Amino acid sequence: NNVVKRLFLVSYGTDREEIEKFTVLSPGDRKRVEAMWKKRWANNPCKNRFRLPLSAVEFEPKQEDAASPTISSTSVEFDDLIRALNASSKELAEAELNPNDPGHRGVLVFFPGIPGSGKSSLVEHMECTLQQELSSLAGEIGCDRRVKVEEGDKIGKKFWNVANQLLTEEVDGRPLLFIADKNTPPPSWPKLGQICSDSRAIPLVVLPDSSALQTTTIEGSINPDGVFESYHSHFYPFSLKYLALSLMRVLNRPAGKHAGKLDHAMPVACMIVVQFYSFYRYLSADTLVENLVAKLEDSGATATTLLEPVEVPFLKLSEQDQQLPEELEKLLIESLQLRHGYDAKKKVKVSDKDQKMLEMETRLRACLHTHQDAIQNLGVGLDESRQSLNAQLLDRVMSLRNSGPTLESPGEESSFTWNEAVKQIKLVSLDVDRSEVHNLLQTYHRSGLLKDFFETALPLSSANSDAVRDDPYPPPEFIANTHVTMAFAGRMLSAKSLASKFHKLQGCKVAVAVTSFLWSPTHAALAVKVSPTTTVTMPDGSLEQIPVPECENSFSHVTVWCAPGAQAFLSNRLPALVDSGEAMCVNIDPEVTMMGTIRFWNQQNQPIQI
Repeated sequence: NNVVKRLFLVSYGTDREEIEKFTVLSPGDRKRVEAMWKKRWANNPCKNRFRLPLSAVEFEPKQEDAASPTISSTSVEFDDLIRALNASSKELAEAELNPNDPGHRGVLVFFPGIPGSGKSSLVEHMECTLQQELSSLAGEIGCDRRVKVEEGDKIGKKFWNVANQLLTEEVDGRPLLFIADKNTPPPSWPKLGQICSDSRAIPLVVLPDSSALQTTTIEGSINPDGVFESYHSHFYPFSLKYLALSLMRVLNRPAGKHAGKLDHAMPVACMIVVQFYSFYRYLSADTLVENLVAKLEDSGATATTLLEPVEVPFLKLSEQDQQLPEELEKLLIESLQLRHGYDAKKKVKVSDKDQKMLEMETRLRACLHTHQDAIQNLGVGLDESRQSLNAQLLDRVMSLRNSGPTLESPGEESSFTWNEAVKQIKLVSLDVDRSEVHNLLQTYHRSGLLKDFFETALPLSSANSDAVRDDPYPPPEFIANTHVTMAFAGRMLSAKSLASKFHKLQGCKVAVAVTSFLWSPTHAALAVKVSPTTTVTMPDGSLEQIPVPECENSFSHVTVWCAPGAQAFLSNRLPALVDSGEAMCVNIDPEVTMMGTIRFWNQQNQPIQI
């Protein structure tokens, strides 16, 4: 597309009568040249095309030693062509030199969400109303921007190709505001980045507001065979109320009226919506935009041309603190557990012949209909959401007038150095001295309370090696860098939020109380309680007690041993294995307190200072 925008096609002497004048061509060759022009060159995508008759240029007789003939005279058509090419070249050069000039940039509006979240209702009639408002503000904005709304379900698989083409094309020099009435879950984000790169369009994301954009954490997974596995933990950026209301809206669609056929007549409509919700798995409300930006950048979109997200009201203020009916909440959780189990087993397709899926579908529908009135009462009015969307779109377009768009306004912590450091963060840990951990192990080893564990672990470790003879609990089986993982960047918290929450704590000592020792044939860990506060020495020498954020992991622990070939993160499963009788637990009574140090770690597993 970047090549197309720089391509000017001049057809010289291509009329049928002119082609026939070439006496050097046989009749068959003339027909082939004519067909080649009509089928190929005439339809070739380009910035602009010009037709020039043979009579527009006259040549002097070519000299034997000349590389090309000399032009003797030109007509008005030729002079007009040169002026048009110069003007187009100047326009293109200005656009290249001023990439943030709103007169040369389209805007791609898109909706990360799920079916039933209301995007089609929001943008209905918007093409006309928004076009009128933008045209009336053309003088203030600096250009008369076109508006185009396209529905994904009506166009089908070629939707994003159509979007790319429309954003690339220029009509009378007017940039396009393209509103994509289509669900755009994470798998489609690289395509959006490619479109913005090719068309130089500015991406503008529309999200539900914070009433619906809330992290939901689900514990457990249900396999296709019905087996429940409690040790899985997965999270999503949208609330269960958002899911419930979206499901209800899909079921209320009249049969045959939805272009994508996702209505109450589809046997597994609810489970398809649940699947869309699950496309956002392992994205939190806090990290959704950060991950979206990263995907767009990776595919060619420029970070400096990302507009501030639009947030549309979703839930009524009076309903935001109300709980969903208990049976509905449990059933929504169960549906997400089932979807997680199917995805884990690579059974991605939602089949109307799958009895497990159909059973869940039936239960969901019955429960949703039972609580239909309460669910429908959750959402704000359509007029309120439309007015908010319309006003925010106008605001974002107006923001392009004087300065280049930006995703976030600079603040105290947005300097280049800070941002570069933050980008490196992988996790925050509470590092516990290995010698303290080993002293505790040694105490319980001697007491005999952990006899079974050591009889299992020591023969599998490097304890018999001459190189580690002086270390009773040698690495790599016994963990060298003993720590509590407090939080991962990109999971529940973005790297920036992680830095903000723990920045004042880095290097600080925090108390850790060891409550029990859990072990299986492959893993061993100390269950711990991290102190909710710690004392910090301020610059003036005074002492201040500051809060310590909760550990992100539901099982706060220090992994101390892994069997050869075992992955350390699987020690998270130990509590579930204890419950099922596949692991052992020894209480530490009284609790033993150790001190740990808060540290940031980068992607290369090296400690860093923020």
